[in-house]
Amino acid sequence: MSEHLPGWQRLALAWLPQTLRGRLLVLGSLSLILAASLVLVLMSLQQQRLLRSEWAASLSAQAELIATNTVAAVSFGDAVEAERLLSALANSRFVFEARVVLADGRNFARYADDTHEYPADDFVPALRPTPAGHVFHDRVIAAWAPILEGQRVVARVELLGSLKQIEALSARALRDSLAVLLLVLAVSVTLTWRVLHRLLVPVAELGALMRRLAADTRLSERVRPDGGTEIADLGRGFNTLIDTIQARDAELEQYRGNLERLVDARTRALERAIADAREANRSKSAFLARMSHEIRTPMNAIVGLGRLLQRSPLSRPQRDQIDKLLASSQSLLGVIDDVLDYSRIEAGKLTLERIPFDLGEVCQRALGVVALRAEEKGVELIHRVGAEVPRRVIGDPLRLGQVLINLLGNAIKFTAEGEVVLEVGLVAQEGRPPLIRFVVRDTGIGIDPEQRERLFDPFSQVDDSMTRRFGGTGLGLSICVQLVRMMEGTIALDSEPGQGAAFSVELPLAAVAGASGHGRANQPFGRALVIDDNATAAAVLVELLQRNGIEAEACVEGEAGLALLQSAATGPRAFDLIVADWQMPGMDGLQLAERMQALALPGARPAFVLAITLGTYEAVAPRLIKCGVDAVLVKPATAEGLLDALAEAAQPRAVGSARREAGVLHEVAALEAVRGARILVVDDLPLNREVAREFLSIAGLEVEEAANGREALDRLAREGIDLVLMDIQMPVLDGLETTRLIRSDARLRALPVIAMTAHAMSGSREQSLGAGMNDHLTKPIDPDALYAVLLKWVTPRSPAPGLVPALQRPTSETPLPALDGVDTVRGLANHMGRMGLYRRILEGFRLQFGDAASSLADAVERQDLEQARRFAHSLKSAAATIGASQVSMHARELEQQLQRGQWPGEAARAALQAALDTVLRGLARLQADAGAHVQPPAARPTLQHLLATAARLDERLARHDAAAETLVGELADALRGSAYEARLADLRELVEDVEYERARALLDALRPEFERIPS
Repeated sequence: MSEHLPGWQRLALAWLPQTLRGRLLVLGSLSLILAASLVLVLMSLQQQRLLRSEWAASLSAQAELIATNTVAAVSFGDAVEAERLLSALANSRFVFEARVVLADGRNFARYADDTHEYPADDFVPALRPTPAGHVFHDRVIAAWAPILEGQRVVARVELLGSLKQIEALSARALRDSLAVLLLVLAVSVTLTWRVLHRLLVPVAELGALMRRLAADTRLSERVRPDGGTEIADLGRGFNTLIDTIQARDAELEQYRGNLERLVDARTRALERAIADAREANRSKSAFLARMSHEIRTPMNAIVGLGRLLQRSPLSRPQRDQIDKLLASSQSLLGVIDDVLDYSRIEAGKLTLERIPFDLGEVCQRALGVVALRAEEKGVELIHRVGAEVPRRVIGDPLRLGQVLINLLGNAIKFTAEGEVVLEVGLVAQEGRPPLIRFVVRDTGIGIDPEQRERLFDPFSQVDDSMTRRFGGTGLGLSICVQLVRMMEGTIALDSEPGQGAAFSVELPLAAVAGASGHGRANQPFGRALVIDDNATAAAVLVELLQRNGIEAEACVEGEAGLALLQSAATGPRAFDLIVADWQMPGMDGLQLAERMQALALPGARPAFVLAITLGTYEAVAPRLIKCGVDAVLVKPATAEGLLDALAEAAQPRAVGSARREAGVLHEVAALEAVRGARILVVDDLPLNREVAREFLSIAGLEVEEAANGREALDRLAREGIDLVLMDIQMPVLDGLETTRLIRSDARLRALPVIAMTAHAMSGSREQSLGAGMNDHLTKPIDPDALYAVLLKWVTPRSPAPGLVPALQRPTSETPLPALDGVDTVRGLANHMGRMGLYRRILEGFRLQFGDAASSLADAVERQDLEQARRFAHSLKSAAATIGASQVSMHARELEQQLQRGQWPGEAARAALQAALDTVLRGLARLQADAGAHVQPPAARPTLQHLLATAARLDERLARHDAAAETLVGELADALRGSAYEARLADLRELVEDVEYERARALLDALRPEFERIPS
């Protein structure tokens, strides 16, 4: 049977005992030996694998732990903290190197045991990271763990451990196993497997738990270690690791929540602070605007009265006073604007102009503002300008004037006696244009060196007593410093206590190319004697005279002057001009002039010029002619003022008087070249058209009218017009769109169009010019500005003989009574002092706006936003023209609300109604008073005139011409008190409502009746 078996089986059977027992014994022994050998080998290998697995798990756990602990250090780039965490491995028996490697491969931190023997160089490439998390190479084990920020790997931890201890343990275990195997060879394989099973199952569970933990760090499951074995210790350590990770995550989450709450709180606080700051700025702006309005109202009246006085016959000193009054008023208005500018200076939003201007005019204006204050204190005000200073320069005249006024005002305020001098000169610079230096020098109280540091701080003075003694806020010098710095200049102070102070300002004001300096006039005088008790003032006069080619010398008292005059009269170099101060100790200027008249001097008597201050003319005027004064010079003396005085002194007295009277209507007479030109006034408000018509008629200009842009275009299409005065906001077609249509017509492209608007905002001019307009006027119309625009844009022409109206002078009429709610002084100034015109405008306002509040309410009820806005705009403009500032202010507020798309509330409309009712009651009383005092006319208009007026009215109605309203007024005036008065009132109402067709039908019915009126 064995013959049929394979060879190897036959060989195996040959080794077996032939007996069953032997075979069983041999097989049993061989099986046992083989099993024992296999078990021994298996146990050795299994033990080595187990040890490696345990070490790998331990090293991986340490890597995970270190990776968790170093997240913050890596995130904040703290390498020192990372190295400190790695150095904790120094206690490990088998870790000889640890490092943190960034994602780009750079080492971030490292720890190494220098006593350990490192493997060969080819070990490094073998340690590249693998998905297993560890690797064995030669006698080294390497483990690593990622460092995560959220889900992003930013670095990894690498640990290197030695396997020498594992090898030693394995060898010893093999020896022990051999010894034990001989003793326990008979132990059942089952026990061995049970042991293996007991060892392997916890490790598998731990691995599975690790995988679940990697997927969810908030895992609540834990290892259940049994006994005190290493596997149990590892399980307990792993549980501790999980608790540590979760505690760290919870702490980080808490920090993140606290940080978010803190950021939210800070954000809300910042938003509240910003809102409070904006509200504060809005409140400040509203207050400043309201304050500015309240101050501007009386100031506008002062300016208007001054302009009226300028147009009346004045002597030269009186004209100087009016000029200085207007200059002071304008400067005050400028200062009001500067108060508003202060907030813009703080915010860095104030802009400076760079325009050519007359430097002398700016200085004279500044001196004129403070002259009366200096005179009241008895302080001599002196102006000295170097001959080399250019006449015209480029810069910001308003800001320069503000600086000079502030410095001069401060100097006068702190000077009880003596003088205040404004000196203007040049400061040379190497390689650059010279600077212009302004020095304000006084003989006041002076300033201590310690107190100069805070002198230029806002709202501060040298000490608190200064405010009580001298007043003021301490704001002026601070504004000066900021303005000078903005003009790229410097300001300095030189002062000693009790010795006065000198403020110097140096500015880079470039001279205007081609502008002449202070010219030298040919004078009929050869030698002058200056008599003034103030040496500085006398020296300035001597300089000015010498600059004009007049030899001059000075003395300080009248007696000495008379002696010099007498001694020189007998010689070849006699004085032919005397310039003397009025107020001198001992002998004043008038007494000196009287003494001179009494002297028996050979030859002609010298011309006598008396130097006076601004407010003393009334005191000396009655004695000027009697004392033989040929001219007066208003101090502080300037080159221009001296030239005027010399010119007046050189002329006979009759010629001088005639020359003074010739300036009464000088500005209007300057329009001779354009007289007869045709001006089209386009405005939806008849009152505004009538005011413009009067201003233009005074200058001898022909005026046509239109109520809106469409009417203006129709009139331009069929009539020759030389210039258009265009309102901006009008119904049907506004001024901007009308101008664009005019510019699109090749025939009208060169026609001058001037904007008229009630908006004084900075953007209104740019808006007008952008639409194609040539220039810009602000309502109420300033006659000077209007005439200047006409001279600038109207082509000069030669009017036909007999068609040029004579220049009209303001007529004197019965003064107006006080009218509630109406500033009649301001309103009269807005109408060039023409009382008749002003009365007609007041009556027109009463008729046109008597039901203004109800008309506005109707527009609001109809939700007609544009109609309501236009009505408020017209009311604002008309009220400002007649001087009803409160009505104008309330109408402006309503207009601004409507422009923003907001409907005005009951309170705003009630305020307007109350202000308007006050004005209308006053105007009604005015009309009643006028009716009670009406005198019968000297002569009724002729029938021919009446019929001609009706024919002209019919023509205007046929053309839908807004000028028809004026002709209706003429008819009503001509037939007042007749049977036609009621129907003419209906006719006027139809025209005012722009019902031209119905008005024409009514006129057609009236004209046959007019023809039957007895002539």
